[in-house]
Amino acid sequence: AAAGGFTDVCAMPNTKPINDTRAVTEMIVHRARAIGGSRLHPIGAITVGQKGQALTEMADLREAGAVAVSDDGHCVTSSAVMRRALEYATTFDLPVIQHAEDHALTDGAQMHEGAISTKLGLKGWPRVAEDIIVARDVILAEYTGAKYHLAHASTEGAARILREAKSRGISVTAEVTPHHLLLTHEALLGYDTACKVNPPLREAHDVEALQLALADGTIDCIATDHAPHSTLEKECELAEAAPGLTGLELCVPL
Repeated sequence: AAAGGFTDVCAMPNTKPINDTRAVTEMIVHRARAIGGSRLHPIGAITVGQKGQALTEMADLREAGAVAVSDDGHCVTSSAVMRRALEYATTFDLPVIQHAEDHALTDGAQMHEGAISTKLGLKGWPRVAEDIIVARDVILAEYTGAKYHLAHASTEGAARILREAKSRGISVTAEVTPHHLLLTHEALLGYDTACKVNPPLREAHDVEALQLALADGTIDCIATDHAPHSTLEKECELAEAAPGLTGLELCVPL
């Protein structure tokens, strides 16, 4: 991160072990201080094991140094769990960061659902899988009064929902990645596993909508969504490739 020009990093909890306990958070903070370089701001998990069921002890995570909670990579699809998470997090003034994906709509998906996925013969991920979760979460955030943050927004619909929510004073924020701001699903032509990301690269009108949303403040910041993988995890069939880009190295060049 320091080599990439970043002074501060918010580290998601989808590590091994998952950052869902005070002990893990403290270990991460201690390791980061010992190494020096970029300042680390750990993000704890919303649910134990990122399984979307039992809530973590957010009080302990906060005291250990967590600045927010998220099940990044695993959407909290249960409305009941998400409501409880928002209410509990509000007690400790922790933002809840959501990876918006209705997993029932994306099972087996390899890329954005559209003309390119059809051409390549790959199962597509419809943009509504993101939009549905964002819409539900905005309603829950308004109901609970919690701080809600959308990770890696990728669709025109998500931007529209966020804009409407902000216009009514709901406490929602969002980020967009460099690759979702600049690249489209056409980057997957040739079955390029380097461009397999989660959420997937969308279409040109999504890119345009995200750029506009960033410019007008609907989207609050750019975040790398750094997800490094070894060549073994990328130099294989697209269906077997791990999703993600080495955002810390690619952010400034992009």
